[in-house]
Amino acid sequence: DAHRIPAGSTVVLHSPGGSLLGGLKLGHAIRANGLNTEIGRANGTEIGSAAGECYSACALAFLGGRFRWTQEASRYGVHRFYSTGGKPADADLAQMMSSVIVSYLQEMEIDPALLAEMSFTSSQDMNVIPLARQRALNVVNDGQAPTVWTLESGGGVIYLKGQRDTFRGVNKFMLLCVGGQQLNLYTVFDAEGHLVA
Repeated sequence: DAHRIPAGSTVVLHSPGGSLLGGLKLGHAIRANGLNTEIGRANGTEIGSAAGECYSACALAFLGGRFRWTQEASRYGVHRFYSTGGKPADADLAQMMSSVIVSYLQEMEIDPALLAEMSFTSSQDMNVIPLARQRALNVVNDGQAPTVWTLESGGGVIYLKGQRDTFRGVNKFMLLCVGGQQLNLYTVFDAEGHLVA
């Protein structure tokens, strides 16, 4: 499709929210297409975006970004979800939706404690989460995935490898023990496809 947004592009979100299921679907589509997210809004003729707001269902869609940014002045808010049906089966629906949200948070590598942050505030109000707390929950990752550490061996070499995917490329740190005698350090930076070792 010629109108498809290229993978690695950043989707800028600014919304008061909407449908819970719509937010989850949008988040899945963002992740499936390899997109990043930022909370903001158009900034006139200047390059970049101005501070924005992302509440409720938008807050869930935002989590779909592989890499996620926000500005200090932007606002990210959550609250309890609700049903407009008002039926006795709503308690069952709430339990099922809680399970769906926890699965979504885990899939997006977000701390499931975000669900607790949602539950603190009624659906008629908004829990605006401070930026430091967003970072602690991995809601915002500032363009860096967590570092993955592995201990590997092969060909008589044992090495400890730390790898981090970032918005700019892949970073690797390796400590190699060759023949049980010599310790070597290698660092690899794949900055936007330009490998530096």
